[in-house]
Amino acid sequence: MSNKRTYPEGVPRWVDTEQPDVDDADAAASAVRAAGGSVTLEPVDAGPGGRLAACVDPRGARFRLWQPRRRLGAQLANAAGSWNFSDLHTGDAAAATGFYAPLFGLGVRRYRIRDDDPAARLR
Repeated sequence: MSNKRTYPEGVPRWVDTEQPDVDDADAAASAVRAAGGSVTLEPVDAGPGGRLAACVDPRGARFRLWQPRRRLGAQLANAAGSWNFSDLHTGDAAAATGFYAPLFGLGVRRYRIRDDDPAARLR
């Protein structure tokens, strides 16, 4: 499901809404703030399915946190017909990886798509 919103040139955004699973939405929201991001919707129960929070990274890209209970999220990834990846379009890949990698305990692989287009993969 692609993000249908339009953003002014230079505003970072996730192409598909990013919603990583976390063990504790309240602790993760606190970690977002400590890392320089902001929380626009405080952690709240989303029925019996789980708990969620809405956040913005330091450069303005919106994302959500999901603490699963009954609704576990993607159970299959990187297989035909399943979720594959989410793209963050930003003018500062280094700042984005500096925010997201430690926040979610991810490793970083940096590369370039073109000479003028730095990118990184978080895993």
